[in-house]
Amino acid sequence: MENLTIAVQYPSFGPQHPPRLRAIVRSAPNANCRVVAMEMFAKDSDYEWDPVLLGKEIFERYTVMDCESAVGRRNRSILKKTVFKALDDIRPDVLVVNGWGHRESRISLAWCRKEQCKIVMLSDSVRDNVPRYFWKEMYKKWLLRGIQAGFAAGTPQARYLNRLGIPLEDIFYPGSTVVDNEYWTKKKHQVVKEKEKLRLLYGLPERFFLCVARFVDFKNIPFLIRSYAAYRSLAGQQAIGLVLCGSGPQEGKIIKTIKDFNLKEVSLVGFRQASELPVFYGLADCFIFPSSRFEPWGLVVNEAMASGLPIIASSMTGCAEDLVHDDANGYVFDPEDENGLADIMFKITQDQHTLAQKGRESEKIIATHSPEAGAINLWKAVQAALGQSIGASI
Repeated sequence: MENLTIAVQYPSFGPQHPPRLRAIVRSAPNANCRVVAMEMFAKDSDYEWDPVLLGKEIFERYTVMDCESAVGRRNRSILKKTVFKALDDIRPDVLVVNGWGHRESRISLAWCRKEQCKIVMLSDSVRDNVPRYFWKEMYKKWLLRGIQAGFAAGTPQARYLNRLGIPLEDIFYPGSTVVDNEYWTKKKHQVVKEKEKLRLLYGLPERFFLCVARFVDFKNIPFLIRSYAAYRSLAGQQAIGLVLCGSGPQEGKIIKTIKDFNLKEVSLVGFRQASELPVFYGLADCFIFPSSRFEPWGLVVNEAMASGLPIIASSMTGCAEDLVHDDANGYVFDPEDENGLADIMFKITQDQHTLAQKGRESEKIIATHSPEAGAINLWKAVQAALGQSIGASI
């Protein structure tokens, strides 16, 4: 097909999106492919990212609504009118729709069916991270009826898309949740060269576990703090610190939990933008991600792995199956078993040589989850949506 236009939707741009989009353009099957990045809202209300400012890019950027997502989603009729106008302007041949949970995604699906536009369903949802109800699952199957292809974050996400009706051979992964691995690896090496200076500047302990997360209920931070207290009882004088990067509505509960256990070794450093996070990844010994539910993937795990860190991840984290290889680059734990996590924390910190080895293994594993690998799988999904043989010229 000549002059093919694909549009890729995101709720709003974060720092991870431009590298993905550049890789998509560079991996295009031919020079006639036009890539439009649809930023549905100027800001995602769930995140504190700084606005992503871009100069001239190799992809087109189209911001649908110049407001926060919570505001834009309030009035369905206005949102529908605005989304329909945007899609009428762009006229994609294939629309990569960002899931089905948000109102703008369901509106986009309606436009595609009205205009007979091919659909690729982008999804990072997994089946078992929250209770699923029969009637809701049947509604999702109806909503996704006839969708030609899927582009998924990883293995469990692909299984769920298949369960909702998309043929497994037409679901391509990994790739929908990747970061610029080279950026994080390069920054880590820069940090290591100045580690003592940066440690003093940021007031960080000599050695520490790191957790980067929003302070919301399902991130399970109080559980992590209780587990850390149990770990300190096991490790005694050999225990290392715990640094928590984040902010949010559970901050008061988190501070109270730290005080209840008299944990002076827990450092709260607040929310940090992507430009500062390499300091924390680069100086940490190990990364912990304790989510209890509703964690479709966990992009900070990608960042930590690209920064050469071993990973201790909850079994409810969507990325755990693909990214955390037990006893190779880390461990997976039950997010309700505090003593189980404490035992893993104790075990993994006993030998710094083993920690470094697991960190190197993290870098090897995450190399297969790069923007370039994701872009190749996206174009395979586009070809499947168009009914073409994979690898054929578009």
